[in-house]
Amino acid sequence: MTNAETYLHYFGPGYNLVSFDPRGVNNSGPSVDCFYHDETARTTFESLFFGEVTDASSTSLATQFYSAKLFGQWCTEAFSHGNNSGLHISTPAVAQDMLNFAQAEQRLAGKHEDEAEVWYYGMSYGTALGATFASLYPQNVGRVVLDGVIDAQDYYEGGWKANLHDTEAVLPMFPRYCYQAGQQNCSFWGPSEQNITDRINQILSDLQQHPIPVSGLQQNGMPMGLATYSDVKQSLLLGAYFPTSNFPSLADALTAVEAGDGSMVTDITSNELWGPDVNVLIKCVDSYGNNNLTTLDEYREYVNIFTDESKSLGDTWANNAGTALCSSLNLDLPHGGSFPGSSWYSWKILTRSIQGPLPPSSNHTEHPILFASNSLDPVAPIRNAHKMSRAFTDSTVLIQGDGIGHTAISNGGSPCLLNHVRSYLDSGNVPPANTTCQGASVPFRDS
Repeated sequence: MTNAETYLHYFGPGYNLVSFDPRGVNNSGPSVDCFYHDETARTTFESLFFGEVTDASSTSLATQFYSAKLFGQWCTEAFSHGNNSGLHISTPAVAQDMLNFAQAEQRLAGKHEDEAEVWYYGMSYGTALGATFASLYPQNVGRVVLDGVIDAQDYYEGGWKANLHDTEAVLPMFPRYCYQAGQQNCSFWGPSEQNITDRINQILSDLQQHPIPVSGLQQNGMPMGLATYSDVKQSLLLGAYFPTSNFPSLADALTAVEAGDGSMVTDITSNELWGPDVNVLIKCVDSYGNNNLTTLDEYREYVNIFTDESKSLGDTWANNAGTALCSSLNLDLPHGGSFPGSSWYSWKILTRSIQGPLPPSSNHTEHPILFASNSLDPVAPIRNAHKMSRAFTDSTVLIQGDGIGHTAISNGGSPCLLNHVRSYLDSGNVPPANTTCQGASVPFRDS
């Protein structure tokens, strides 16, 4: 609830915000630890799998592929000794928890459980959770806004192949807004957008052959290491996620690297790339049985899909999506504990049948769903919002036309967008299809 006051302001008066950690996440049980609190094993695995993007060196792709098996082996071993907590953290299970919360509220108010409605604002992975809820319990959909939309079919298939279609269009926004902001507002400013782009490319070229030593002696006890090509690539992706908040720090980090100080990029990437085991395991459980990356050649072909979508940052996506981490898991999943996408349900988009996670009942939610998207999202392209909207009758897509970054609201949604969201919450009526707003926050100027 760190941003509770901000969201209360966004949504207007008259609403109570309820936030919860899904199963196994942060403060919610069950606790999931694949490495038995063995920090040496965990650190070794992290350095191998997350140490390099796939094209950083001649061995980086193979190192990433084979080290991914370590995660599956350790998790499988952990669950084989009676710790089966990781088997009960699926997205459908959390969707059922949401319904249980709403039904409990109904009972407390002396009302019928079957009248329970869930009102929900989901972002990023939260859109997969929201789509799952609406698919399983369409009669309990109240007001549901899904912002920064994941392709749920691709998610449950374990693909993560539908994320980078607009990444190449987002990345040039950094030099553009840096140049427009001027030297006083962007520390990496140059006399043209091309100058800024060329200097970034030069940094990457130099680091690929000559990483920068970071001693930690002058950086408040930061662990020593090397600032690498991979660190800068991951920093560029992180900057593209949230341009308004992250472009200034990206500019500072690039300025420091250009001057021979790599401490800022190593700090950025070490804090962002890897989280609790449960973050990966939820994805693995949801797509269990759909991961067929058994050989290095298959993994190379898989990574080529990302680099075809995004020449600049596709090499960063394999260890962000983490699909390979699921390949060596051997789990005894309870019946119904996963929602394995294409093997269970078929759903219709327009006139053609597509295999995917959404059952036919999803076409008839009690109230229409509102999908929202920036026009340029680096990891959840607007085409995902349109695809998912076609799966839910009467839903529409609300577009932040000049918005860049992952999710419209997290990047400072415009008054126009927020007014449409408030109107939907108040009335239940979605705006006309493809309503497009202007007036989004501008990086550097509004940072």
